[in-house]
Amino acid sequence: MTQATDSLTALPVELADLLRPELPALADLIIDELGACIPEFANYLHGVHRDQITLRVQRGLRQFVDQIGGSMTPLELNTRMYHRLGRSEYVAGRSLDGLQAAFRVGSRVSWRHYAHVGRQAGLDSGTMYVLAESVFSYVEEVASHAVSGYADLRARATGDVERKRRRLLELLLADPPIASAEQITDLARAAAWTVPNRIAVVALAEPWRENHAVSPAVPGDVLMDLERPDPVLLVPDADGPGKADLLRRAFLGARFSVGPSVPLADAPLSRRMAGQALSLAERGIMGDQNPVRCDENLATLLLLQDERIMRLLIDRNMAPFAGLTPASRDRLIETLYAWLLEEGRIVEAAANLSLHPQTVRYRMRRIEAMFGERLHDPGWRFEMEMALRSRMLLL
Repeated sequence: MTQATDSLTALPVELADLLRPELPALADLIIDELGACIPEFANYLHGVHRDQITLRVQRGLRQFVDQIGGSMTPLELNTRMYHRLGRSEYVAGRSLDGLQAAFRVGSRVSWRHYAHVGRQAGLDSGTMYVLAESVFSYVEEVASHAVSGYADLRARATGDVERKRRRLLELLLADPPIASAEQITDLARAAAWTVPNRIAVVALAEPWRENHAVSPAVPGDVLMDLERPDPVLLVPDADGPGKADLLRRAFLGARFSVGPSVPLADAPLSRRMAGQALSLAERGIMGDQNPVRCDENLATLLLLQDERIMRLLIDRNMAPFAGLTPASRDRLIETLYAWLLEEGRIVEAAANLSLHPQTVRYRMRRIEAMFGERLHDPGWRFEMEMALRSRMLLL
């Protein structure tokens, strides 16, 4: 037995005969009030739609009155009926707030009408009190079944869309591609996702889950899969106004990187670069940047995209320094790098190193003895500058 059933059985069965003739008029009052109080019903309660909703309202009113008269609707049947009502409201595209508001309106109008009928019939205050309690308890109970039906169908539909979105993300990031442009378009439509012209992929540090939750700041046009070992988001129009701040708010305190903004077909490239940037950041190579933006670190990402090759380049170019003491080697390498950056201008290189130009000239004579004419070879200078820059990053 429920609270609503308990209060209904406490009412005199004769009350059902008093209320039953009032139900058609009461149903019309409720329908009119729904249209007046709830905007999403206002344009709907006409013609056949009004007739359908009127039948539903009359059925609910009749079940309430029949239970006062001792004719108890089986609990399972009542639950199923209102569960279906909630599902039909979801299918019709009306909101859950609107559904709940409709039940509140129904209970208020019903009690107001029953109170008027009761006063005219001379019902005592005790019966009126129990009747009021019964109306609101009964409506609260059946409303919970309708809300449950609505929520169940919404969750099922949302879950289906989310599965399609995760699959869409998987296809977009596949390298090499495993889906055609037509397949992507079809799946995007099924996933309620508008295909953008440009996107950026965001890579999150895996441990973010330990301390963070997904923020409501993440907009609905973002595809994401945060359960995979390498959590990622695909962000349309990542260079748009406010997108950078939005991502910071969404993952406040978490380490993440933002791949370059690219055409949708290049999503795997953006993903690969975001992952590389995040990996370098976790090793301290990117300093204190958070987030790390790939488009601001393209040179570093290019230099270190294959560290094995770059280490071979470093080892080959650093070989002439091998016989020096660590301190002497570091001084000469620092001087050579400054000289290369200043394109051979001794005074400017000395200023950058906070040294006397004569000290730089002395060191450069030692370097010239080691490398000879290569110092004047543009190709060698370019390669050496890359090697020195990469060595600084990897130290």
